Amino acid sequence: MPDYNYRGINRTGKSIQGIMTAPDIIAIESKLAESGSVLIEANDAEKKESGSTNISIFSRGPKDRELIDFFITLSSLLKAGITFLDGLRAIEEEVESPVLQNIIGEMISSVEEGKPFSDSLSSHPKVFSAHILGVIRAGEYSGKLQDTFEELIRYLEWQTALKANVKQATIYPVTVLIALTGLILLLFTFVVPKFTALLISLNVPLPLPTRVVMSISGFCVSMWWIVLLVGIITPFVFKYARRHWNGFALFFDTLKLNIMVFGELNRILTVSKFAYNLSSLLEAGVPVVQSLELCQHLVGNKVMENALEEARGDIAGGMFLNESLRKHEIFPKKTLLMITVGETSGDLGGALRNVANYYIEEIPRKIKKVFGIMEPIIMFTLIGIVGFTAAAVILPILSMFAAIK
Repeated sequence: MPDYNYRGINRTGKSIQGIMTAPDIIAIESKLAESGSVLIEANDAEKKESGSTNISIFSRGPKDRELIDFFITLSSLLKAGITFLDGLRAIEEEVESPVLQNIIGEMISSVEEGKPFSDSLSSHPKVFSAHILGVIRAGEYSGKLQDTFEELIRYLEWQTALKANVKQATIYPVTVLIALTGLILLLFTFVVPKFTALLISLNVPLPLPTRVVMSISGFCVSMWWIVLLVGIITPFVFKYARRHWNGFALFFDTLKLNIMVFGELNRILTVSKFAYNLSSLLEAGVPVVQSLELCQHLVGNKVMENALEEARGDIAGGMFLNESLRKHEIFPKKTLLMITVGETSGDLGGALRNVANYYIEEIPRKIKKVFGIMEPIIMFTLIGIVGFTAAAVILPILSMFAAIK
């Protein structure tokens, strides 16, 4: 039977939409009528791109906090003895995000048809990550879905805190870098040209710093559109190359781990993602090989992805996880020691959770340390640029005064 994308109105007067398998549109209309809903429109799903959540530049997806609240509310309702379907219906009426409300409407229709809850989530990969899907499928398989929700809430809370720490680590240097770039462009596009015209009219010998500054200023004035175009296009080209060119992604991610000042912070962030994701998957009952496969797409670093892919093969061949990871320099000795203890004691998930908790406390300290190093570097860079430009302007004037005397 074909799948249909449908849109309708439920018994409370709210819009619903989803995907339903049925022999024809009349069957869909009858199915919705059983739950008190009215069909407005139905189209063959094969004619549309599958799994596309209605998210665009005009309609944002649900925020992380909204997803956390969704799972918290659902878990609380289940604990109170409310059925799964009634819980979803109650949440649908309360959520503010139109996209999330439509998704919950599809969940209700899917569960009413007897499909697993995870199937409705898999239709929206832009909202529910592979990690969330894997944890919920493990909970459905083990029959402990409510416990799975609690684990998922802890994971999403950790993920939100980690994003906040990363944002804190990057917003200051990025802001200063943008301001510094703007200052340089302003200096060489508007200020220096005025002095250049004066120095040329005086017909005095120009020292090397002055000639360098004048050349840079001339380029900025005549080729400003190229600088602007490169600044706009570069992020998109960079993102595309990193996504579709494995060699470039591996080179860049290796550089991130070894770059001055930020390298150690990037390493800690990557290892913390690995430890927390793997621990939550293992504690949810996902097999270790499948957990490693899911983690590959969640750590955000190609070096770590390659290490985990190799570890999957090694474990399938009978090797311990700690033995496989020791072949890769990205893993700190403390992490490897904790993994070894966890495998020896039979509690690998708990050991990895301890690793993740350690790095949760370490990341803010590392961020403060990075700030402490970055501030004088940025200050000296700014002083150097302004000082060099000022010297380039003043030196010819001083030499002219010396010649007059």
